[in-house]
Amino acid sequence: MRKSLITLTVVPLLLLAACSGGETGPDGSATPATTVSGQPVATAASDDTHNGASATTSPETTEAGTPTHAATTGPAGDCASSDDDLVIRDGEVCELDGAVIGGNLEIERGGTLVANEVTVDGDVQGEGHAAVTFVDGRVGGNIQLNGGGAATVTGTDVDGDIQSEDNTGAQEFSGNTIDGNLQCEGNDPAPTGGGNVVAGDAEDQCAALA
Repeated sequence: MRKSLITLTVVPLLLLAACSGGETGPDGSATPATTVSGQPVATAASDDTHNGASATTSPETTEAGTPTHAATTGPAGDCASSDDDLVIRDGEVCELDGAVIGGNLEIERGGTLVANEVTVDGDVQGEGHAAVTFVDGRVGGNIQLNGGGAATVTGTDVDGDIQSEDNTGAQEFSGNTIDGNLQCEGNDPAPTGGGNVVAGDAEDQCAALA
């Protein structure tokens, strides 16, 4: 009987000794040890690096988590992106709020764009679009609207030109700062608006909008 009691006492002690020791991680560093009570001992702050490579933010998001060229989709469809360009196709309704587009934003025939406080590094190009609304944004290139429907561009900084040609929906251009020209022709009805600051020329149907 005495021999059995000694054996039962030794075995749990050996198990406790094995559990209290630290383990070695995949990079050779020791992992935190656990006390007998089950509470981890104090450890240093975790490092985001592994084998010399630092953790990086996903290319799809900024540090604040805002999509760089993704979009919140509307009820009629979704927005398809390719590289740094954003393409809105026939029947799609693309709603953007505070997004950043690294390339061009293209609205193809039948597509609809609703953009609020959006930055586009390249051009905004509408060709046969159903409707375009661009409010309080910034465009690094041109805004080109050709042969489409209604368009509203207000409160936007444009490094290039705003060009509106041969559209059949109402066009409004108000309160924009344009480093290039404001060019409008062949639209029916003629564009409306005003208060645009144009570094170049306000021409044709938009001559009175600067």
